[in-house]
Amino acid sequence: MDDKELVNRVLKGDNQAFATIIKNTEGLVAQIVFKLLNNSEDRKDIAQDIYLKAYKNLPGFKFQSKLSTWIGQIAFNTCFNFLEKKKVTLLDNKLQENENSNSALELAANKLIDLSNTILR
Repeated sequence: MDDKELVNRVLKGDNQAFATIIKNTEGLVAQIVFKLLNNSEDRKDIAQDIYLKAYKNLPGFKFQSKLSTWIGQIAFNTCFNFLEKKKVTLLDNKLQENENSNSALELAANKLIDLSNTILR
């Protein structure tokens, strides 16, 4: 089933189609969340929030990118918003020690660049 068919089925109330979307994107979402957040409870909450946002905003998806790319962007934005709000430290303790020269958001941006390079290879 392609992205367009999955989205149309979800919009018609097919919850199984949304479960398929989750299954198809959970690896990407997990990779983003695990790279940017260190608390396991926060990771679970953020992952749920990501899919809730995707579900609520699915009617506005314009098919200008792959569905997985769109959900990945939601994941990045949700993590960054969380980090900005909570000033949560990142996984890499060495980067955390360099607090005087980098804010949590700047550290997250560096992690994002590293993660993007890894994913795009």
